[in-house]
Amino acid sequence: MNFHDAREILNNWSSFFDPSVSEASSNKRLEPAPRSEAARKAWWYESDRVIDWRSPRCSAYLLAYLQIANGPIPLTGIPLDDGFIHPDRSVMQALDHAGCVRMDDGMFHLTDKGEALLTPWLQIDRATGFSVTVQRRRG
Repeated sequence: MNFHDAREILNNWSSFFDPSVSEASSNKRLEPAPRSEAARKAWWYESDRVIDWRSPRCSAYLLAYLQIANGPIPLTGIPLDDGFIHPDRSVMQALDHAGCVRMDDGMFHLTDKGEALLTPWLQIDRATGFSVTVQRRRG
């Protein structure tokens, strides 16, 4: 998947969850390399910006990142064919703090709480590892 495709997924989910949003507010440019400092959990909590994990933005970004990564989300960035997309720090901090994701082995893993948040739009087939099938219906 290239950056254009990843950005389209992020924009589509952003407007799906909040019709007043025409495009995602972050991840607007392709990153050339992983963000090595993001491998530390403390880095995710250095931001002063606090957002509500129940916001449409958090649901949209989490779904998009899972779809783009096709599984757990690398802390340092999701590899693409032409570079990387770095997960939004405020969004992932809110989701981690709320217990919707957990950081382990360099990845954000979806928890039962996170899966419940996304259940109307996400199905996970654990028999084949962690494959993501996205259901495009509003719930």
